[in-house]
Amino acid sequence: MTLLIDSVIAFVKTIGGKLELMSAIVQHAPCFVETDASRIAGDLFAIDATAKPLPSERDQNFRLTTADNDVYVLKIANSMEQKAVLDFQNQAMMRFDNKGRLPAPHGSIAPRVCASIDGGCISSTQGQDGTNYFVRLLSYLPGKPLALVKPHNAHLMNNLGQFFGHISRVLEDFDHPAAKRDFHWDLKNARRVITRYVGIIAEEKLQEIVLRLFDRYQTETAPKLPELRTSI
Repeated sequence: MTLLIDSVIAFVKTIGGKLELMSAIVQHAPCFVETDASRIAGDLFAIDATAKPLPSERDQNFRLTTADNDVYVLKIANSMEQKAVLDFQNQAMMRFDNKGRLPAPHGSIAPRVCASIDGGCISSTQGQDGTNYFVRLLSYLPGKPLALVKPHNAHLMNNLGQFFGHISRVLEDFDHPAAKRDFHWDLKNARRVITRYVGIIAEEKLQEIVLRLFDRYQTETAPKLPELRTSI
């Protein structure tokens, strides 16, 4: 039923409507160029590398490649991002590195968090207008998005289920103060999010689909939520 919330937000974005919070966050996204990314990598992490932009929405990501073909990801956070949230993400990735590695040939299932020259895992830099942005460096994990893998056969789906089960097991007793946040994608917020934004969907047929699924959520899913285990 998470697809239900995803569908609402996707429909809203597709037809040009914008959620106030998401719109505000995107407006505060960093705007650095490749040369900036290379300079930041050198200044904060003592890495001499060329930078290429990676897809991003609310922040900026750059793929860094050194002369020795070591590859990293430089992440420049949105200026509205809270440091505690970034630490939450870092701690989760570190947990995978310590406890969640898969047997060979799979190995790591999350990037490794790299320390800066001052030993910290979250640094900062300034934009041309003086705005401060948090910066992190991660190892690069090569791979292919699931949407590009064809076909989605039973073997792949079984493997994917095992993978997510492994993630759930590693994180089942993990917690962080920043995990306690009001999040649009949280299934418990479905009623509030859909009721508030379903009217933005201009196409009647799309709105009908969302409302039909919402009825199912109300009768079949919502009553069971209190009984389900949750984690971050």
